[in-house]
Amino acid sequence: MSNVSFSRLERAYVQAQPVFGTIPNTSGTATVGNSNAMRFIRMELQNDVALLERPDKTGTRSQEGMVGGRKIGRWSIELSTVGNGTAGVVTDADPIFQAVFGQSATIGAGTASISSSTDATPIVLSVTHGITIGTFSVVSIAGHTTNTNANGVYLGYASATGTLTLVGSTGTGNGAGASGTLSKVNCAYNFVDTINYFTLWSFRTPATLDQRVGNTCVVTECSFALNQDVATWSANGDCLWVARSSDFSNYDVYQKGGLSSFPTEPTTPVTNGTIIPGFTGRFVAGQSVGTTSATLFAGNAYQFPTIRNVSIRVQTQNMLVRDTFGSYYATTYEGDVRNITVSFNVYDDDSTQVQQLKSWGDSKTPVDFVINLGTNVGNTFVFYMKNVYLASHVLGDGQLRFDAAYADSRATTSNLAVRDEFQMTVA
Repeated sequence: MSNVSFSRLERAYVQAQPVFGTIPNTSGTATVGNSNAMRFIRMELQNDVALLERPDKTGTRSQEGMVGGRKIGRWSIELSTVGNGTAGVVTDADPIFQAVFGQSATIGAGTASISSSTDATPIVLSVTHGITIGTFSVVSIAGHTTNTNANGVYLGYASATGTLTLVGSTGTGNGAGASGTLSKVNCAYNFVDTINYFTLWSFRTPATLDQRVGNTCVVTECSFALNQDVATWSANGDCLWVARSSDFSNYDVYQKGGLSSFPTEPTTPVTNGTIIPGFTGRFVAGQSVGTTSATLFAGNAYQFPTIRNVSIRVQTQNMLVRDTFGSYYATTYEGDVRNITVSFNVYDDDSTQVQQLKSWGDSKTPVDFVINLGTNVGNTFVFYMKNVYLASHVLGDGQLRFDAAYADSRATTSNLAVRDEFQMTVA
């Protein structure tokens, strides 16, 4: 009797892949290990092989045999959005994030003691922070007393050597605070124009079933969905080929990807991270224009308490080149202009904040967004989107309260040298 295949009994492993077309290996033996494990919700790995038919007239309307043409693989995955749990340590999905941004995360370091804060909107800390003057950095605040709203994960703006503004913060009204610690320990991802790739493994129980591996995976698109019960994200793209264990001995050199045999699954996989309730965090927006745009944004950004949902979409336009002469397989990679958008719904009211959003949408004034997902250090994602041109809102009456919907609104870089349209920090 054949062994059945339960979809629950599948494990994923992911590795950064340094060499195009070559699965990480040592003398033909795959190096996938326990630490490469990654929990996920669902995954697809599949091949797409073209069919070629002669276009000549035959004197009949029937079609005779065809042959296989160019070969390409495709992958997609959906995962819970989770950090490592320890600040400054990358998530299990780090190789995929490296492929999104084109480089590995920058690991922040350093702490500083806080001497005082202003009980204002926004909160301004007196602290020797070590952040370059005139720039922003994600920081974690803990142990600050009286003005306890300062505690948590914020985008901080360094206006002076000893002064840091917590963007979108609001004082408690209990008076200025004192004590506590500022930490810059985090994992920050920023764009470069390089295209990175990774290896994606699917192992199933029992081991006699097809085990699979996606070779040279590039990210074409990824998206984050906020205000769900459990925060999730997804990604998809091309890969060179999806190899199956049952067919491995019949594969050609391209399909084997440098392996001499298909590996067995690591015996004791280790995964990290805990649930982020997808409805926790902070949604901040503010105007960012002119020569004083950083100061303007830091001092006047609003927090919006009635956001219904948020979707962030990153289209990298990365793909594999599959049209070169002399090969059935993709031979290299390419990429076009990135497209990063945010869409969201906010409950409609007559507040200054909501009215300002509507005005920005109609005037096409660039707006910066800082969106926190999660509240615990080591498990908080901070998405910083710059120069977003908001779509004009659409009022909806499909529920008991009106809401204002903003369709996909594109983020743009401050200038072509910095590529700062979208930054993601896990803090």
